[in-house]
Amino acid sequence: MATYQDQIKDIRDRHGFWAKPCWIADVRSANGLTNRVAGNRIHLSRRKSPCPAHRRAAAEDSLRHFGMIL
Repeated sequence: MATYQDQIKDIRDRHGFWAKPCWIADVRSANGLTNRVAGNRIHLSRRKSPCPAHRRAAAEDSLRHFGMIL
């Protein structure tokens, strides 16, 4: 499984922008790749910085690149 830093580098290299780790966590969670809630999360029901809609495709493309989703 790729780390958050691996995915950030992949998104930067292939899509030309820096992704925030919280965006990657949001996309991983939406695709069922997380198994717990982070201990430092303030609200359990919502995210402070969800992945913007126009960046979600690049984050999902990175997950596909690393074989984490189909």
